This record gives sequence, structure tokens and C-alpha cells, in this order.
Amino acid sequence: SSGINAEYGATMPTKVINTIRGGSVPFHSTIKSYTNVAVIFSDLCGFTRLSNSLEPIQVVELLSGLWKKFDGLAHDLPDITKIETIGDAYVVASGVPEPAKNSAVCAAVMAVGMNLAVLTLQKRFLKAPITCRIGIDVGEVVAGIVGHKNPRYSIYGESVMYAQKLEGACKPKHVLISKNMKIALSGHREFRMKEAQDVDKVEHQVYWLQGFYDTVLSKITAPAHAESQLQKIVSRMSGTAHGGGGTGQKWDSIVSVESSGHSNTRKTTKASSRSSHEKRSRHNSRRGNSAVSSRTGSIVSIPDEEVEDMEGKEE
Repeated sequence: SSGINAEYGATMPTKVINTIRGGSVPFHSTIKSYTNVAVIFSDLCGFTRLSNSLEPIQVVELLSGLWKKFDGLAHDLPDITKIETIGDAYVVASGVPEPAKNSAVCAAVMAVGMNLAVLTLQKRFLKAPITCRIGIDVGEVVAGIVGHKNPRYSIYGESVMYAQKLEGACKPKHVLISKNMKIALSGHREFRMKEAQDVDKVEHQVYWLQGFYDTVLSKITAPAHAESQLQKIVSRMSGTAHGGGGTGQKWDSIVSVESSGHSNTRKTTKASSRSSHEKRSRHNSRRGNSAVSSRTGSIVSIPDEEVEDMEGKEE
């Protein structure tokens, strides 16, 4: 059994490894259809230009460091399965091989975390402008083990192709999501989304995923563990130890995190945070306590002047 884990552990979900353990179950029996699967395609902008200025071993070390961060996020978040890496592209999904009730939520948190992880690494270790762009769609897929020599757990379907198309049309440091993904997230007020206008290569309506309130983690993990889970995820994004140690830039200097409810949240680095918070307080008071309870927490988003303030018009 240890041989199977060693051979396939990096390319297959644990459940699939357990299914084929012992060799009595054929690989093709793992191929199944799934619904409500959120697929993430990511790509590194500026990577080709940067790699031309680096030695091959430096390119491998750079990708290894990034994939380690992404793998850590996938491990800490529930219902996230790493599918594959292709060059500087990283593909993950939520909802396979186990169906996930909140696959869209898990994928959205993962995507924002991936973008922040790249931004953190770039600011701390690289002088070249390397960023991440991400596309997400949710829908039906077929997934299972493909191949016999060096077999891989793979996913196929229109949602897979569309997520890749969205990634190709996405701007650097952004997350572009499909209409289906937007609908799946609409029942969760913790997410901030904005309609994307005139996106090249995309015929259908799409949206920018701008960020989320960290309280959404209580929907994908046990409430008693939500705070510790957030700390682990923050550590993954910022490159610090779980205990809050580490060196380099602090989380607050890289990520826009706006305090809006409890004493343990981090304070924003934006000068406009107070006025923005006051606007939200007035806005919530007009909408009632339900809006306040759904908005309590810290905003996690990309600090980019091109990303409009999350307190702007909701789509």
C-alpha cells in the first residue's frame, strides 16, 4: 500500500488511491460523471519573460515554490482536489471525487488565495512582474483515472474547457468567473462580484470575483474551527508560520483586509478604510440586521487599483 501512495499520491485523490489499492479494481472503473463541480484554471502572467532571464534550475525552483503554496491551500481547504500542473498552469477542482455541497464556495476561496500567494511571493522574492490570472466555471464533468503507465486522475467536460477559456481571457491579478459560477455564489453574500465588460474571447456574460468576507469559511468548515482555519490559510498565502512567525513582508502589507465586526480581525492598510467601513455601516443599517450578520468579518481581496472597492455597486 505504501508503494501505491508513493507512486500515485501526488497525482490522485486519496479516495481514488484507496479504491485501486491492491490492484483488484481496474482503473476504468473510477471514471464517473459528476454535477456541480467547480473547475479552476490558473496561469502565471509574465512567467515566459521571466523564465528567459533565469537559469533552468531557477525556473524549476520558482515553480516548485509556487506549487508548494498552492498545494498547501488545497490541503487546508475542504473539498479541493489538485488535478494537474501543465507548464506554468495549475488546475484544481471542487466536487470530485467526492460531491461537495459548497463546491463553488471552496473554489472561490481557493482562487483568491492562489492570487494572493503569487502576489506575496512576487513582492517578497522576485523583482519581476509575475502575477496570476484565474478562470472558474461550475457544471458537469467526467472524472477518473486515465492511462496505465504514469496514470493520472483527470477531468473532462465543457466546464473544464470553459474554465480554461476564462483563464485565457482574464486580466493579471484577477479572477474571472462564469455566469453559472456567479449564480452558485449569489446565495452567499460574503462574496463580492462585479460584471465584466467587453472581455475578449468570451461571448457570454462573465464576472470578476473581487474577494470575500472571511466569515464564509464557517460555511465550509466546522464553525468552531473557522478561525484557526482562516489563520492556516492566511499563513499559506503570506508565507509565514502557522504561529504567526516568519520573515519578510507582513500579511497586512500585501493583502487588503478590512475589519468590520470582531476584535480578532486584521486592520486594513488602505487609507480609505474608515470611510468605507462607515459607508457599509450606514448601508447595513438601512438593510437590516440580516445584512450586518452576513457581512461581519474581514474582507480578503487583491490590493489592486484596477479592482473597484468591494463596497461599490453589487451586481
